[in-house]
Amino acid sequence: MSDILEFQGEYRWLSNFYPVTIEYEGIKFPSVEHFYQAMKFSDVYWKHFATCKHPKRESRNKSELFDNKTWTCRRVGVMLMGLRLKFQNPELRQKLIDTGNVQLVEGNYWHDNFWGNCTCEKCADIEGVNMLGNILMYIREEINE
Repeated sequence: MSDILEFQGEYRWLSNFYPVTIEYEGIKFPSVEHFYQAMKFSDVYWKHFATCKHPKRESRNKSELFDNKTWTCRRVGVMLMGLRLKFQNPELRQKLIDTGNVQLVEGNYWHDNFWGNCTCEKCADIEGVNMLGNILMYIREEINE
């Protein structure tokens, strides 16, 4: 198997937008993205994010309600927690194991060079951090141990 360079098509299940129920503090979120966006806010808003259609848009609409500086420090830990919850799903867990040791890269075209690696012309000379891919590989390693 060669490296996975984007979370689309047959690898869509690696995306945070992939529909999988994850439960946290008694609230069921329909995807990691719903969970991740909800964690920016106090628990008063979590149920709202668990049921909204566009969690990222909702987060932008409420951005004045969270401290972005604090969030920047917390976001990687929150993503790790959300992905650990996602891969408690036996089917997805096995799929992650089945990727073996290949590199997982969240290739994108929307200029996200922190969570992934943007492949657009504008970002061609920028190597993305690929934090999402790195967290997924870390979880895969945890599972295999």
